[in-house]
Parts: sequence; structure tokens; C-alpha cells
Amino acid sequence: MAIGSRWVPGGGVVGWPASRRWLSRAASAYVRLATGMAVGDATAGYRLWRRETLADIGVCALASDGYAFQVETALAAWHANHRLMEVPITFAERRAGHSKLSGAVVAEAVWRVTLWGPRERLRGVAPRRVARRWAHRPPTGRLT
Repeated sequence: MAIGSRWVPGGGVVGWPASRRWLSRAASAYVRLATGMAVGDATAGYRLWRRETLADIGVCALASDGYAFQVETALAAWHANHRLMEVPITFAERRAGHSKLSGAVVAEAVWRVTLWGPRERLRGVAPRRVARRWAHRPPTGRLT
């Protein structure tokens, strides 16, 4: 699984207020702290999956929605020993439409990660590093 990450060297956001940046960074830090999964941008929605990985983790049986779904799928792939990598992207705020971010989406993510944290610690899974592509040489294009 490849995650288009805003919070690794070479990644970033354009057009976000400081509060939105803080929320996103804090969410990823909380996921790392609670679960031990070393992903820099746990709530990122820009992901590339292999069909085999999705079939292996049983994505249709997962219970989460929104940002919690992003975390749950990454955790499932991580536990199944699939390779996770982060690729830096620059996310530009949408020009039309509006964000799907709501209090309910944030609350579900906090609640689920809080429940998953002790489960992860009880499993005794040692944190593994997530591969980073282009960490020293950002891609030349911008994804918008």
C-alpha cells in the first residue's frame, strides 16, 4: 500500500488554515502513539492498493467510516505484513465543494483509535518503520 503523505519530508498542504493542519498532524501523532504504527500521515485518503492486499485484509468486513477507515485499513495491512510506504504529496485545498470533515467523523476516529490502541499494545507487535519514497528528492509534479 502506498500512502500519499502530506507530513513526510517533501510533502505539504496548500490553502489550509493552521487549525486544520494541527488537527491532521495531531491525528497522525495520536495514531502512532496509540497503535505503534509508524505512519506519518495516518488519515491521508490518497492511497494506492494492490488488489491482493485488499483481498487479504478483508476490506469489505471492516467496520469504520471516514478517517477511522483510513487508519483501520492501514493497520490491517500492517498486521498482515504487507509493505506500506509513504510518498510525499502536496495537497491543495479544493477550489469547489466542501470538506466532508465533521465532528462525527472526528469523534468516530478518536473513539476507534482509542479502542484499537490497547489491542495493539496487547498484541505485542513491535513497531516497524514504514518505507518512505523520495524522502530526499521530492517528486517534481504537484497532485491537485
